[in-house]
Amino acid sequence: MPPPIYWNGRFSSGPVWNEYLSLLMGYNLDNHAVGMAKSETIHRTILNFIPLDPPTTEDQIAEFAALNSQSAIPLIAPMDIAVLEIGANDLNTALIDVSFGEQTVYEFVQDLSDIVLEQLQSLKDIGFKRILVTNLPSLQNAPVVKTKNRTEVAEVAVSTYNRILKQKTDSWIQTANLDIFDIIDLGGFTDVAMQPAVTSAIGITDTETYCVGGSWITLFQDQLLLGNFMKYLFSSDSLSASCSDPGTKFFFDPIHPSERVHRLFAYHIHETVSLLISDKDAASYELSESGLVQLIETYKLNEPAPKPAAI
Repeated sequence: MPPPIYWNGRFSSGPVWNEYLSLLMGYNLDNHAVGMAKSETIHRTILNFIPLDPPTTEDQIAEFAALNSQSAIPLIAPMDIAVLEIGANDLNTALIDVSFGEQTVYEFVQDLSDIVLEQLQSLKDIGFKRILVTNLPSLQNAPVVKTKNRTEVAEVAVSTYNRILKQKTDSWIQTANLDIFDIIDLGGFTDVAMQPAVTSAIGITDTETYCVGGSWITLFQDQLLLGNFMKYLFSSDSLSASCSDPGTKFFFDPIHPSERVHRLFAYHIHETVSLLISDKDAASYELSESGLVQLIETYKLNEPAPKPAAI
């Protein structure tokens, strides 16, 4: 749970994208996201019982599978959509290993893409027929990465991972027998959303600085993410914002986007998913500056967000 400066436990200045997407789709949201979560279980502890890492997506999928198998009533309906969004925290910690020569970008890409593929298969085995997965956002643009001078290696890692993920899922989907599957291009979205035409349309004037949490930078100084996060929770700059209007910032803290970016992402995904539902073989909704600007203008996304989320 982030400190009170974050809105109602979200790592942002307001509602996040999956809340908007569920409203747009007319779905109930069952959110299993955990702050600082990564893809793979390591289980480091202090005194053999105090965890140093939050539950991973591996843990979360296994827990849901157990609940589903024990439930007298199926927890999954044919129209349900599972969205797997993972990898950014893996990359942030991998950048530390790469900088110390303990891992290569290629090893990171192969390991993470294999894990994600296994988890997609697990979601299918549980019973989901509609599955979406995000690729990596362009973390090279995040202040936390720029401050640590890891921009170039992050850019290579993101582009390589996103390419390899597509190659592996293109092969996997041939025999997966799903009703709907797509990679949500989070990397492409963040690149396009930061372009001046888009930021101007949505009312963002700053893509470099942020509102809260300068000591976020220390979270990625070593691999003990949860331990460092606990230190951050009690730091002075986790309790107050340094800007009067988060709506003008692309980033709310050194790594997480502000509410307006989340809202725009949700409306973009909604266009993609709606197209897939009408025709599962359709190409993804075209991602472009003009397309995002049109969404902003059509749905008035440059206005202050309703809280809780509303459409």
